[in-house]
Amino acid sequence: MNTLIKKLKKLNEAAATLSGAFIFIICLFAVIEVIARTTFDQPTRWSLAFSQFILLYAIFLGSAYCFQERGHIRVDILVDHMPRRIRAIFNVIGLLIASVFVGVLIWKGYENTILSARFDYLTITTIQIPAAYLYVIIFVGSVLMILSILALIIENIIIVTQKEEGDVK
Repeated sequence: MNTLIKKLKKLNEAAATLSGAFIFIICLFAVIEVIARTTFDQPTRWSLAFSQFILLYAIFLGSAYCFQERGHIRVDILVDHMPRRIRAIFNVIGLLIASVFVGVLIWKGYENTILSARFDYLTITTIQIPAAYLYVIIFVGSVLMILSILALIIENIIIVTQKEEGDVK
């Protein structure tokens, strides 16, 4: 189990690195757009559409890593002052709730990917590309998220079930 979690962490780190590269590419597109508009008075037709598509990839590739590093926003003012086991129980509850939402993303991401591929749906932007390319990252990123959530749930269950100093046998 530990080796699977380590491999998942490495996969999430690679996805997060790719996500960062995508953000850099979006910045390059913005620079190109500014130069094209101001210097040549010729705005590009493609930079906004591709930036939006790439941003979707960056978000969904980076989200699993964010779960892994416990980087998502949460209200933890009370939980941080609780004993370790109680904190782990609250973490499991929060992760189970998050997994419901991520489960819906997996379901709908898969459903929309299949539909848009089957019927050749195109995006409604100036540069039309197959919509399946957009929906597939929702599915893939959400699968990575649910795997990261499961790893965190296992981690927290281990904390809850571990004996601490002073525990009675």
